[in-house]
Amino acid sequence: MTAVLETATRAERAWLKGWDGPFFQPAIDALNKVLDWHEGLNIASLGNMLDRMDGFTGAEPLITDDEHLWSVGLAFTLGGRRIMVAIPNFSPEKSQLARSAAVYTEGPIDDEILDALVRRIADWLGPSGS
Repeated sequence: MTAVLETATRAERAWLKGWDGPFFQPAIDALNKVLDWHEGLNIASLGNMLDRMDGFTGAEPLITDDEHLWSVGLAFTLGGRRIMVAIPNFSPEKSQLARSAAVYTEGPIDDEILDALVRRIADWLGPSGS
């Protein structure tokens, strides 16, 4: 395991066409720490790990307007709204995540709901798993 990031670089201008965001919920640092612990995760492993999580609708490739190719976008539907959690790549050269995870929404969603989702993902992917 590498040194855990206190705060990964947040790409404030990494817009996703048709979505609001990026948002960096308070729980995003916990998710970044879990991803750093895993030294990144690929689309197949994340899809398999989250398949049973409520609201999870799939994992898909994700490229933001800054032309960054993310490791994967995790799609969720909660309360009739779509949410995308962008999972960054792990940079072996730097031994850390390339940037912070980020959250995107289709329309307004309560911050508490988003933070709870990010925390659930971090818990689900964490060492103890769910």
